[in-house]
Amino acid sequence: MSIHKLILLTAITSCVVICRAQPAFTSVGGFTANTIVASSFISDAEGWVADDGGKLWHTSNSGQQWQNIYCGVKLIAVSFTGQQDGFALTSEAAYKTNDGGISWSIIEVENPLPPPSFSGSSNGLIRGWNVLYLTADGGTTWNTASTGDLQFTTACLLDPSTIIAASLSDSAGEILWRSTDGGLTWANTFSGRRYLITTLSKSSAATAWAAGYYNLAGAAHQPVILKSIDGGLSWNNVYQNVEAGGRGEGFVDIRFRNEQEGMAITAFSENVITTDGGQTWTLLYDTDGYGLTPLFGYYHTMSGNTNLYVCGQDGIVYRW
Repeated sequence: MSIHKLILLTAITSCVVICRAQPAFTSVGGFTANTIVASSFISDAEGWVADDGGKLWHTSNSGQQWQNIYCGVKLIAVSFTGQQDGFALTSEAAYKTNDGGISWSIIEVENPLPPPSFSGSSNGLIRGWNVLYLTADGGTTWNTASTGDLQFTTACLLDPSTIIAASLSDSAGEILWRSTDGGLTWANTFSGRRYLITTLSKSSAATAWAAGYYNLAGAAHQPVILKSIDGGLSWNNVYQNVEAGGRGEGFVDIRFRNEQEGMAITAFSENVITTDGGQTWTLLYDTDGYGLTPLFGYYHTMSGNTNLYVCGQDGIVYRW
């Protein structure tokens, strides 16, 4: 092979690698001018989003068309487990639907806190003050599991019996916890003073993610991401932005569309993306090539499967 052909082949190969590594986001929003505050997708094609105007929207074709199916109380969290069955929270109550979100009935739980978390169609949890409400029959009945002195900031159901949760840091800095008996007993799995974990998610049965911020005393909140590859038994710090400007900020959501590609969003500007399973993270200050709206504080919620949907202000929805 001539040197010229070798150089050309190398250039083409490099281009292919770069193109494959560059995420491409497609705008599928514009159906509402309100801010989208909650989202839930049960497949690549079908999902629901709720805006801050009290409207719930549904798509069954990957966001090409959206239908307003409900207008009433302002939902701040939604979680659908099938085409008909779903759960939602307002700032005061929890609700369930059996008709795809057209109508909702109240669930008798006290002081529900977002987000609800489900594993399959039957098992789920809703967090309350120092208590977890758990269902094993799709929300027909709910049992309570006291968390004692643990004040959980978020909780995630990994499977029908395994829960991971984050708590406010105590004097020992114990912040991440794991239960394998449906919340009856808890084991501390990560300790670190000055951490505040505000969001948890899973990208596989064994891989879990925790995100929030590290509170550097007298300085900024540094956005931080922890990863577990053993179902929450142990955690490693895989990202910490020590150069966050101003007072800093923390992550509000982290989601993956497969084991390699994921995104974490903050309340303002420190959004990041990974394409290598969290080994490296790229700040989205400069969105050239991504197709995302380059405005700070724009993104509020994410959901999806192989397709990841990123939603926020002015009714924006991007499909990755």
